[in-house]
This record gives sequence, structure tokens and C-alpha cells, in this order.
Amino acid sequence: MEIDSGALSLMLSTYTDLLPKMGGYLTNKEKIHPDRFEQFLQYLMVYEAEHFSRRAVNENEPRWAAEENDSDERSVSYRDFYYHSKLNIDPEDPERDVKRRAIVRDYLEGLHWVLNYYHNGCQSWDWFYPHLYSPLCTDMNNLRDFYSTSDGEEFDSFIFQQSEPFPSLVQLLSVLPPQR
Repeated sequence: MEIDSGALSLMLSTYTDLLPKMGGYLTNKEKIHPDRFEQFLQYLMVYEAEHFSRRAVNENEPRWAAEENDSDERSVSYRDFYYHSKLNIDPEDPERDVKRRAIVRDYLEGLHWVLNYYHNGCQSWDWFYPHLYSPLCTDMNNLRDFYSTSDGEEFDSFIFQQSEPFPSLVQLLSVLPPQR
């Protein structure tokens, strides 16, 4: 989903519509309710598939729209093509599912880092999202598996190691684009 195609409006209206059905908010300060977040993402998955179908037509790239079938031969899906073209995961790699799950975990950790940043200040100056692209909504499932210290509460969080802030010059250099 792309911002310039109305993704923010779609996400906000979806969240507003789902809020009464979910029984509460997605977040509580820096914590996320994994089950509600998954429910929200399940509604967005429909739009994700539609997005890639449109993209297949607009870009004249049939691999964006190809679907998996149930026969013994596996066709390339838009998921395979996305992960291969954006995150360099070969569709034939036997570890592809493990690699996708690692990206989902990193992305979820990134969401927690941002929530921590806005609610508690920068908890870790060392943390960064190691990928250029996000995982697909389709792969954002079984999120509770990523929480190691679920203490029976509905909302969960990741723990970040506190670190010292970078000097001002290093902070500035880290956000500047590379020289060409």
C-alpha cells in the first residue's frame, strides 16, 4: 500500500470501523495488543492483494499478480516476487519462510521502538531497522510468538537496551543522504 494512493485514509477508516469490534485499542503507550493488531492487518490484507493486481497491470509486470496454486508445482506469487525483488529472498530458498519471519519480527520490533520513542524518549540509540522494505501484511501473523516475556497481560512490548546518545555531529551525519 502506498501513501500517495490513499493508504493512510484507508488504514484510519479501517481502524475506526474495527475499533468497536476489537474491544479496545491497538496500543497502550509503548505496548501493542498483538491479537488486535493481527485482526487489523487481516482486514488490510485484502487491499494488499488488490494493490499488487493493479500494479501488475500498471507496470505490465505479471509476476505482481501471479498466485500460488494447489498443484505440486508452485507458481510464483506476488509475495515471492515482492520478497525477491525488494528483500533479495529467493523463492526457491528453503529458508525463505524463516527469513520472512525474521523480517516480520524486525518490523514488529521497529513499531515498538517508535512507540517507545514517542512515549518514553529514545530507549536505544543503537537500534535500527535492518531492511529497506517492510514485510507484507499477509506475513504479519502469529505475532504473539515474538514476545518472550508475556506476563499474562493483553499488551506486550519489546525490551530495548538503553544506550548513550550519539554526539550531535554523529546524529547529523547519520540522517544526511550519502554523497554521490
